[in-house]
Amino acid sequence: MNLRNHCSLFVLFSLCAPALAQAPPAKPAPAVRTVPAEPSAPIPPRPGVPVQAKPVGTPDEPEKSPRDLLHDALKAVKFDRTPDGILNAIDALSQKPKPEKDKNKVISERFRLLANAGRWSELGRYIKSLPHNQTAETAYRHMIRSITRPPATRPPSSRPTNLIPPPPGTPTPPRTTTTNKPRPMLTQEDVVEILKIIPMDPNDSDLMYLTNLLRAVGKPNVQKLAANLETGLGSIGGKDPAARKWAAQLLEPLGIGAAASHVLPFVGDGHGDWSLMTRAKLLEQIWRSAPGLKNQRAAWEANEKLITEAEKTENKLEAVKRGFTLAEKLP
Repeated sequence: MNLRNHCSLFVLFSLCAPALAQAPPAKPAPAVRTVPAEPSAPIPPRPGVPVQAKPVGTPDEPEKSPRDLLHDALKAVKFDRTPDGILNAIDALSQKPKPEKDKNKVISERFRLLANAGRWSELGRYIKSLPHNQTAETAYRHMIRSITRPPATRPPSSRPTNLIPPPPGTPTPPRTTTTNKPRPMLTQEDVVEILKIIPMDPNDSDLMYLTNLLRAVGKPNVQKLAANLETGLGSIGGKDPAARKWAAQLLEPLGIGAAASHVLPFVGDGHGDWSLMTRAKLLEQIWRSAPGLKNQRAAWEANEKLITEAEKTENKLEAVKRGFTLAEKLP
């Protein structure tokens, strides 16, 4: 760089220095104010949906009454009429019960043991002595619905996870499964005693479950059972027309073939379509089990009477269909 260039730079610097010295200082950045967030407003309810305000101190669920607590305890009982269950109940009843503060637990446990042991007469007196209304009916209905259920079995243990797998190509042994679970035991004599202690007039559902108890016997003796019902078992059977209808409803599902002749005497004439339909079904069973002119005529007449006198159209149509079926069996 020559002398002339040096002089030019010096002059330029001399002219710019005073201007740089007089430049105002840079303004600081304005401070940012932080405004606290306002609380979010509650979401307004949807139009048309009422707001349900829960009163202060209101419990989530209403407390159950002593009657409801007792009924729940009775309906939670699980019976065990297997041989081991029967023997265990007999042994437990022979010993002094352990002290228990929960009265409902004491009541339900004795109810379970008496049923498992088959002490039916004592059981009938016991449930009728229990407090609160409808308690005997609740206990009895639970018993006839669940006494033939298999007892709960312990679930199989989980397989260990730390086993060393067999080498490839090793045959896998067959898996063995145990199916010999104990079955509840109930005899026809047991069912007869259960019928004797019925504490209420049975409804259609009760009669269905009682019939299922007879089916659980295996092959019930319908003739012997009908003889017992002629004199009456509890509120079922005997001379009262309504009680005889209950006896017919109890036995009718078992009246197959010749056994229908033992059920037919319980079918009265004062029950409308039910009487007409039940008589037609039973006479058809009798005719099929013993074909003959007398049984044939009785079955046809009962079916024709159902067609002409039934009040419900569906019952008439069922009789017409039965007529076609019977016609196929004509000689």
